[in-house]
Amino acid sequence: MFTLISLLLVNVGLSAMIKFAVPALMLLYPMTMVLIMLTFLNNLFDGWRLVYAITILGTLPVALVDGWRTLHSLLAGGDDAWIMQLDGMLKINLPLYSYGLGWILPSAVAFVMSVILSKVIKK
Repeated sequence: MFTLISLLLVNVGLSAMIKFAVPALMLLYPMTMVLIMLTFLNNLFDGWRLVYAITILGTLPVALVDGWRTLHSLLAGGDDAWIMQLDGMLKINLPLYSYGLGWILPSAVAFVMSVILSKVIKK
């Protein structure tokens, strides 16, 4: 079974595998970075799961747009008009989006709101 899978992967080629892995990476990278940062800041909010959930939910929309835009441009060879409009709107309104770091502001806002919420719930 491993031999057959390896044979298929060799025939597809490394460049094709990387090409289809990029959209998944565009989706997973922001959430992974946020989870790493939350791990370092765990003592600030006593490890409340709610903080993790809200912060990831704040990061998810931008990660989904990046992943979808990348996947669609690979498969269709171009972007739809609505993707281009959404992309342009995010480039204008979301700092660092044009550098691939548009997830930072939404995740920071979600983090601050969730930490405040966790402090209020504790009291």
